[in-house]
Amino acid sequence: MRYTTISMQFSDMQIPFKKKLLSLLGASVLILIIFLASPGQNQTTCAPPTYSKVLLVGFEPFGGESLNSSSEAIDYWNNNIRASYDFTEDIVFKIIRLPVNHEQSVNFLTPILDEWNPDLILMFGMYWDNDGVRLEQFARSKDLKEETRLPIAKLKKAYEEAGIEVYVSNDAGNYVCNYLFYSVMDYLNQKGKDRVVAGFIHVPRVNQDGFSKPVLGKVVNIAVTSILGYDE
Repeated sequence: MRYTTISMQFSDMQIPFKKKLLSLLGASVLILIIFLASPGQNQTTCAPPTYSKVLLVGFEPFGGESLNSSSEAIDYWNNNIRASYDFTEDIVFKIIRLPVNHEQSVNFLTPILDEWNPDLILMFGMYWDNDGVRLEQFARSKDLKEETRLPIAKLKKAYEEAGIEVYVSNDAGNYVCNYLFYSVMDYLNQKGKDRVVAGFIHVPRVNQDGFSKPVLGKVVNIAVTSILGYDE
């Protein structure tokens, strides 16, 4: 009521008093703007994600193939590249290999997500006709879709700078890879795990279009180091 009364009577005030009041109001507004714009003052900031548990997911061979490039890529990184990086002792890596089966893959992975609580989940799958790395942006289930939490633009740039063919894909397929991808993202949303970074990357078959095991291992390494903040 006090504010309403003042605003209604403002036009009746004498000129010198109005000028003084306007001057005081202007100074107050300026101080308030400076206060709000100052770093750390009344600002809500979101700290960048921190990673202590990194889960790398690949698949077993299927469809008559003797190898699955997703697991071969992870294994090569783990056995030949990982040691060359001074990852802090606070970061623990877990590697799992899933069966190429809709229900079995999810049933195997879900308890690990529940019990181990990873901060970063990198899922890799083999794409039959792929001639490059596919950064999957969406997973679908009928009319529903879930979006990746990976930094797609950052990863794409890192692969391009490394000379590795890369695409951003809006279609993760209609097989186990898409099913697992959707299931994991839906699980994270349902559990309220908003700070967990997760997503799916498709790689070509071993030795297809120059994707030897060392190159596949480099694909994994770029994903890991880019997200964790290490130079590849």
